[in-house]
Amino acid sequence: MKWRIWGRTPKRRAHRCPPLSVVLRERDEAIRRLVDARAELREVAARAASNQKAWYAAEAHIGRLRRENGALRAELANARAVSVSAPVDLEETIQMPRPGVATVVPLWAKRGADRRGDA
Repeated sequence: MKWRIWGRTPKRRAHRCPPLSVVLRERDEAIRRLVDARAELREVAARAASNQKAWYAAEAHIGRLRRENGALRAELANARAVSVSAPVDLEETIQMPRPGVATVVPLWAKRGADRRGDA
């Protein structure tokens, strides 16, 4: 970081971070969108678990929601890198291997061979 040290001009930093209020607002918005995406994913998984035909029809929708969820997690990680930690527990994810009851599985339990690339 370069500082201006000549003359009577005040010292100025070459790059300025956005104000903390802006960073916190962006982080809270990312958290809200992540929670909304998770709620929608749970809702679609529960609807699709009722019958097999609906489950196959909802596969593309669930895949899109999981990709959005991953993008929101990355965005939230970037927001947390410059801010304080958020009061949201990210240690759970949706696992729906076949038609049935959608379950919430902790990430440490998904480290087996059945792990898909969506978490």
